[in-house]
Amino acid sequence: MGKSGHNDSTLETDLTTDTKGRQGKNILKSKTFRDGGIYLFLRGDYKTPIWFCRIKVPGMKGYIYRSTGTSDEHQSYKVADDLYHRQLVKVLGGEVTSKGTKITVGIDSYVERFESDERLSIKYRVLLLKRVKTHIGNQTFENLTTSTISKLTDDLRKGTKTGSMSQNTVKRVQNDLRHFLRWSVEEGYLVNRRPNGTHYRRAKGDHLAALRWG
Repeated sequence: MGKSGHNDSTLETDLTTDTKGRQGKNILKSKTFRDGGIYLFLRGDYKTPIWFCRIKVPGMKGYIYRSTGTSDEHQSYKVADDLYHRQLVKVLGGEVTSKGTKITVGIDSYVERFESDERLSIKYRVLLLKRVKTHIGNQTFENLTTSTISKLTDDLRKGTKTGSMSQNTVKRVQNDLRHFLRWSVEEGYLVNRRPNGTHYRRAKGDHLAALRWG
């Protein structure tokens, strides 16, 4: 498979270790590939231990953390390697840079993929994202904050015919934004900046925390 791996418990940039380089207590085993671009770690805090991966592509800001969904080491590498190459394509294509990724890139990709979906919920979400693009499309995912999300909600509210939105509408908007941000994490446009140990904690002031992403 053209890979070479080794047990890795002291990698300095490994966010699954503490400040002294000690591996998280729930990590049973870990390996690195592609000069540290792929970091696989087996989490033991599951009934059946699952391999997770951390991806870092040259020219990309931050890391991508993802469950490979399998306890098989060979299969987990295939999942991680595929993610690595998909992210590399985004970097080479200019979609993802060391300065961050513009939100409009993620929105355009989502709309292209789902615009033909006939489900009403998806149609509403696509329409919402097209409106969102006019407000914050030129900002980067990395610069999103709680205040950005709050202002966006206010701007969307002011943009309605009545200048207001019901609580149910606000809730639906927030749910759709949460879905889009989660999808953006899965696709590598938005980096999960909050892993601590082997848990993905939600820090105050984080743009996803603003939507109670849990």
